[in-house]
Amino acid sequence: MVIAKIYVNGVQASVKACQRIPVGAVGLKLQIDYDGDAWAGLSKTVVFRGCVTKDVVDAGTEVTIPPEVIADCGNSLQVGIYGINSAGSLVIPTLWADLGRVYYAADPSGDETTEDTLPVWAQLQAEISALKGSGGGNPAEDGTFELIESITVADGGLSVIERTAEPDGTAYNLSAATLILKVYDTAVMFGTQVIFYNGNNKLGLLLENIPAISYAQETFYSACIYHARPRAGVYEFVSAYGQQGGMMDIHYPNNAEWQTVDTNNKITKIVFSLWNGTTIPVGTVIEIYGVRA
Repeated sequence: MVIAKIYVNGVQASVKACQRIPVGAVGLKLQIDYDGDAWAGLSKTVVFRGCVTKDVVDAGTEVTIPPEVIADCGNSLQVGIYGINSAGSLVIPTLWADLGRVYYAADPSGDETTEDTLPVWAQLQAEISALKGSGGGNPAEDGTFELIESITVADGGLSVIERTAEPDGTAYNLSAATLILKVYDTAVMFGTQVIFYNGNNKLGLLLENIPAISYAQETFYSACIYHARPRAGVYEFVSAYGQQGGMMDIHYPNNAEWQTVDTNNKITKIVFSLWNGTTIPVGTVIEIYGVRA
């Protein structure tokens, strides 16, 4: 099963699509699309970095994700590719692409029940599914969040990131969206701002300050999460910040105007910026998740 797709152009590896990755899965595949002449004729090796690091020779357009790299949950799974020429020399290494965190998933519970009658929890689950299928509930609330794009800041001096389309050029038309910011630099990046738009009309605005990292590690980060999610036919905007592995503080915007926008106005643009004149540290990761309308 193809669980993620990335697009490689030169040294840049961009995530085109990615489902949430379950811990312990075996046989998951990564699809890789190469563009340009830079990779022609090179022997390609895909490097997966999760709870361990594994190299896999790329013999085609799909590569199996080694189960060892997703054997534990909570880690971010990153992928990069390097190309070697016929002389055995390294020609192109890509930047890391972030496929997101590895999540807890179902595993054998030890239940040996063999009765034909469904257990109570399964009956309730079936009833809920029937309600959704009959039109009950909010379609946006019932939708599935998917990774739209993972952005790793590679250049200094950047203070604004604006997105109106997915990496493949598909225009944004989202019924819900979440932006996750991961800052690996020890410097404090004050004054983050995320605005969700429908066209040029603001749907909601969220402000957060990045907390200082207690100690520096390659995989340790501070994080902010910015949500635009439907509740009872209107958008609810909420944000949270904290450090990896710690508690997060949750905030709602002071202005209630940003919490009463009809969900018929889909999200067509997301803008992340720093409003105090600082720049985004190199290596910062911004993940955009959405529910496609």
